[in-house]
Amino acid sequence: MKLIGITGGVASGKTTVRKFFEDLGAVSIDADILCHKKIEEVKEELVKEFGEEVVKDGKVDRKRLREIIFQDNEARRKLEGILHPYVKEEILRYREKKNGKGVVVCEVPLLFEVGWEDLFDKIVVVNRCEDKRVESLVKKGFTKKQAEQIIRIQLPLREKVKLAHHVIDNQGDLSNTFLQVENLWKRWAKEE
Repeated sequence: MKLIGITGGVASGKTTVRKFFEDLGAVSIDADILCHKKIEEVKEELVKEFGEEVVKDGKVDRKRLREIIFQDNEARRKLEGILHPYVKEEILRYREKKNGKGVVVCEVPLLFEVGWEDLFDKIVVVNRCEDKRVESLVKKGFTKKQAEQIIRIQLPLREKVKLAHHVIDNQGDLSNTFLQVENLWKRWAKEE
């Protein structure tokens, strides 16, 4: 079994690439989904760290929490300290459960930032220019300033590209992106 890490900058197309691999037969894990599941379980800890303002109608107000962590690096590190050990444990647990052949792709947005390179057999970075990433975030409801701020708090994409085993160029249309994914998939199949 190969455990593949998929990363890149925010709005670079990581989820699209992960889903393309899934369509080709890979099992997939999304670190963000794991965090979303865990966040309600640690609600009391979040209130202790960030105050009552992070709870609305009895649930964690992820929008408010996001505003806090994007404005305060220390707050972001505290949140990562609460959630990341759980995500890493889940990835390791999955790796131990899977034996034999196959590919498991894990979408981990902050893979390099948290130093998880050694968890994966290969790392794929999804590359996309900053203008398109900002445009995507604005379409999702962020202001241009917020989008640029989110991009700035992550390791620059050009640095991630240097650290990758493989790079998927997501500048063009999706059929071109899929073709790159399919070529990688075929290469990995030959290595089994």
